[in-house]
Parts: sequence; structure tokens; C-alpha cells
Amino acid sequence: MFAWSKRRSKLEPATEIVELTESIQTLFNKKRDLINEFNTTKNKVEELRNNILAQKRRLNELYLTREKFDKRFNELIELKRKLIVENTELRSKLNKKLSSLKSLSKRASFEEIIALEKKLESIEWKLQTEPKAKGLELKHVDEANRLRRELAQKKKAFEADGEIRNLKKTVEEKSEQIDNINDELDEIRKKLDEIKPEIKQLKDALNNALKEEHIHFDKITSLQNEIEKVQSEINKLLSQKKVVVNKIKEKENHYYQKGLERRKAAVKEELKKKMERGESLSFQELQLLFEEDGDE
Repeated sequence: MFAWSKRRSKLEPATEIVELTESIQTLFNKKRDLINEFNTTKNKVEELRNNILAQKRRLNELYLTREKFDKRFNELIELKRKLIVENTELRSKLNKKLSSLKSLSKRASFEEIIALEKKLESIEWKLQTEPKAKGLELKHVDEANRLRRELAQKKKAFEADGEIRNLKKTVEEKSEQIDNINDELDEIRKKLDEIKPEIKQLKDALNNALKEEHIHFDKITSLQNEIEKVQSEINKLLSQKKVVVNKIKEKENHYYQKGLERRKAAVKEELKKKMERGESLSFQELQLLFEEDGDE
């Protein structure tokens, strides 16, 4: 810039003005291009910010959905564990009942038990009402005792059979619950598998967008600095141009004043000659002549 200023100082003022104007215009064009690039980059940043906000919102939605599924998944796992423990205990109890039932006689129906009770009542009635013949009474007593033992065994078998049915039913119900839980767990796994790639894709896209935003921010900062630098050069050249313009004006004013003085001196000389020739002068001519004399 110093060499340029030194070379310019040797130029004629008019030529210097032209060159300064051209340089200023070039810098203005450069500044305009930089501002356009700045605005374009700024718009890109705004667009990126909107995309980043949308991606963050969607990512938060997916995180909440995944958290909800994870919570439900853990609840189901805990419930399944409890059901398995309960079912294991019930199966153990059922097996014991089945083992004990094997040591009993055949399973008895409710009708068989009623029939045995009626038969026992009949024997006991005979023991209470019929004449006591020694052989017959002993036979009835033995029969009654046998019926009581058989009835007790039948009742025990009937009760055990009922408990077994209830246990089997409960085991089946809990097994069905476990199956339903497994189905729901599979469905949750499927939904989590669907969410996982979208989360990864969004995270990658978000990271790339943030990196791009950072690059644009650096570019904006660089453009701002460049615009300020160009503006500083413009201001410097405008200041130089103003100095040159003022010099030209001063020079023009100097030449104008010199020309004006020469013209006035010529008029004054002509008026003096008219006076010497005895010619009359007008009031304005006399005023001009005396003013000129007064100025000198």
C-alpha cells in the first residue's frame, strides 16, 4: 500500500482521482460479493439450525419411546420371573399330590362316595335297630368298619383329585400368562429393533449437521473480518480521495482568484485610461475603480 501511495503521489490529481475511484469501486464490488456470501452462509446456518432442532425433537421422542419400552420390558421380565417361580412351586406341589394319589386306591367320584355313605348308614341303622345276634352283629361291625375305611380313602382320593385339578388349572393359567408375556416381550423387542436404526441415523445426521454448523460459523467469522478489512481499505481510499479532491478545489480556486485579479486589473487599467482621456465614468465604474484601489 505504501509503494502504491508513493507512486500515486507522483500522478496528476485528476489521474489520481480516477485511479482512486476505480480502486474504491473494486473494493465496493468485493465487499458486495463478501456480503452476499455472508448472507448466503447465514441463511444456511438458519436452515441448519431448524433441521438440528427438528432432529433433536425427533431424537427426544425416540428416546422417550425407547425408555417407555425398556421400562415395560423390565416390568414384564420381573413379572415373568415371579410367575416362573410360582409355577415351579405349583408344579412341585402338583407332583407331590400326584405321587400321593398313586398310593391311594382308584380315584373316586362324588356318586361313589354318596353310595358308600348310604351303605354305611344302612349298616349302622341295622346295628342300632335289629336284635343283637352275636354272629350277625360282628358281621355288621366288620362291614361297617370296612365301609368307613373305604369311604375315608375314597374321600381322601376325591379331595386330592380336586386339589390336583385346581393346581393343574392354576399352572395352566400361569403358563398362559407367561406365554402372553413372551409374546409381548417379542413385540417390544421388535419395536426396539425398529427404533434403534432410526436413532443411529438421527444421531449421525445430527453430528454431521453440528459439524457443518461449526464450519459455517467459522466461515461467517472469517467473512466478517474480511468485510471489516475491505471497509477499512475503502475508508482509507475515500479519505485519500477527499484529500486529493480538496487539493484540486484549492488549486482551481487559486487559479480562479488569479484570473479574477487579472481581469480586474485589466478593467482598472482601462478605466484609468478613460479618465486620462477625459472620458466620463459611470457610478458603477467609479465604484469598481475605487474599490480596486481600496483593495490594493
